[in-house]
Amino acid sequence: MVVLVTGANGFIGRHLVPALMRAGHTVIAGTRQSHALGTENGRVAHMPVDFMDDIAVEHWQTRLKDIDVVVNAVGIISETSAQNFERVHIRGPAALFAACAALRIRVIQISALGADRDASSRYH
Repeated sequence: MVVLVTGANGFIGRHLVPALMRAGHTVIAGTRQSHALGTENGRVAHMPVDFMDDIAVEHWQTRLKDIDVVVNAVGIISETSAQNFERVHIRGPAALFAACAALRIRVIQISALGADRDASSRYH
């Protein structure tokens, strides 16, 4: 299978990519930086992914050609001037998932933490 892992250089993604490769899958690392996970020497294919910009279904449709499964492991624990929850956790994934649905691509959504009304972080 060809698996796109978004957030491939994050905590979850950097563990998931080698496990998928050991299992015999072709992995495409969806990251903001092309040097993530050895993509510069061809060990893993790279797809530029930035949920701050990739917030429309049209951003995804042609890039998902030949993908069998998408694993979304993108996430931020706190907002910065460069990244916010609205785009990274809502608009980017929604566009990706809508494109996957239209193309009949399976999606696995991974999240680092749960939800808690009394949490000290807005992430929760």
